[in-house]
Amino acid sequence: MPRFRAFRKFNDAAPPAVLASPSTLNRYIADKHFAGDTLHSLIVRALGDARCISVKEVVESFEVFQRLRKPIRSKYVMDLCCGHGLVGMLMVIFEPDVESVTLCDRRIPESSHRCLAAIESVAPWVKGRVRHEVGSIKKLADTEARSMLATHACGALTDHALTAAIGRQCPVAVTPCCYANGICQAPPVLRRELGLKAAIDTHRTYRLNEHGYHVKWMHIPEHVTPMNRVIIATR
Repeated sequence: MPRFRAFRKFNDAAPPAVLASPSTLNRYIADKHFAGDTLHSLIVRALGDARCISVKEVVESFEVFQRLRKPIRSKYVMDLCCGHGLVGMLMVIFEPDVESVTLCDRRIPESSHRCLAAIESVAPWVKGRVRHEVGSIKKLADTEARSMLATHACGALTDHALTAAIGRQCPVAVTPCCYANGICQAPPVLRRELGLKAAIDTHRTYRLNEHGYHVKWMHIPEHVTPMNRVIIATR
């Protein structure tokens, strides 16, 4: 059973149901469940004040970050299909080797700008080191990216993120979601024997291996999300 790494206190007993809630994080929830003076807690409470992101997305982002932070840290990181972009922001907060992060999506939601403003209020060293770029994965303008991540890029977007990383031969970490038969290129026997999710990610793993990557599967707690596999690939 995967354990919490960012918020270890939730391993001591049954984690509260609110950790998987799609409700917006507010200061009441933040104070109740994320008390303390650690930087993790300060960030969560700032996000609670901003009311810009769900409880589930906050916990999920921190837990994904804890799995991928060391393998994919680099001078320039790109967060693909970023949405709110919290995972990418955490890279530049906690990893000194990361000089800048580009948050890339077809449309940058207002929640991303509000998240960044909240984070800068408690981590001012982030200012000027996070930027947004609007565009598709196939038309990335940032040629400086030395590692990539994509958290819950829907369906085939995860595969497009892997293609972008393979093309640049850079480390990549993805947290897949929205598995569908239409994107499954694995042999039918794997679908039958392993199930759709494992079959798709097994095929992705073979693909990365064939391009010279060492691949590791990690998982965040299922209590937060059933889409909890993190695929990490390094050259």
